[in-house]
Amino acid sequence: MNSLPLQAAFDPVVAEVAARRHVSARAMSAASLALCVSLTACAGAEAHSTVPEATASVSIEPTPQLGPATSISKPHEVTGDVTDATNYFYVGGFQYVKAEGASVDIAQAQPVFAEDGGVAHSVMELAVESNDGKQIVEVGWKIDDTEIDTKPRLFVYRWIDSVGACYNACGFVQTGAENQLDNPVKVGVSGNFEIKQADKQWQIFYNGDEVGYYPDALWKNSFTTVGITQVFGEVAGSTAKPCTDMGNGRFGTKNGAALIDHYNLFGADNSPSLTPYADHPTFYNFGDASDTSMRIGGPGAC
Repeated sequence: MNSLPLQAAFDPVVAEVAARRHVSARAMSAASLALCVSLTACAGAEAHSTVPEATASVSIEPTPQLGPATSISKPHEVTGDVTDATNYFYVGGFQYVKAEGASVDIAQAQPVFAEDGGVAHSVMELAVESNDGKQIVEVGWKIDDTEIDTKPRLFVYRWIDSVGACYNACGFVQTGAENQLDNPVKVGVSGNFEIKQADKQWQIFYNGDEVGYYPDALWKNSFTTVGITQVFGEVAGSTAKPCTDMGNGRFGTKNGAALIDHYNLFGADNSPSLTPYADHPTFYNFGDASDTSMRIGGPGAC
């Protein structure tokens, strides 16, 4: 398992990425990442564990308005997707790396979904980002209160200059099977999610089949290389004590928790090496972490 020193949470570059991330992808921001990454308590913490006081005071996830993890971003506040959500919870892994893309196997689960009087969602996804975390492309599965049911469904999403767009549209060109996007994914097995840069496009694949692409022109051809990758789970809602599951509802430290595996890079200058993080390990955490895999999840506060 890789880890970043606690000081990294205060590194100006990391802090800047974190601040932007709250508005960027739902993936956790580097700052928040560094926060829990460095704490051994994060991996094994469960219902009654506590985070050291010194770190608990550091806010780096869903607050700034840019990405995930502590002061990361509020997923899609600009889309009407979770506009009333005020609390975000992240667990996953990240890597700073120059690459042309990434792929990963992500467990497809049926989280228990709790509508807590506001809006909510549970997501597991892969995201590739620019060095500053302002440009992002995402693919994964989600359940939320905007659907006709709570089945996990395939989605894509993107951010331009820290501004979120909308699910499955907003410049996305679908080339795969009709209605592939937003279709329910098969629960109980892993799906392979892939994003790569080719032919002036951010091409997205699901289980080896091309879903479609975002043309580089959306970013005025300025976002053509990966600077950060993230694979993570996210829960959003209007309560500080969520009852919505992340993954399959098992803590990442437990056998059978949702598995992230076979993380891989394309055209990279380094080998795959995920650094795990968990911003609220009391509710959701990680376990069995390696450079290319980990288990994540939890039942929240219930």
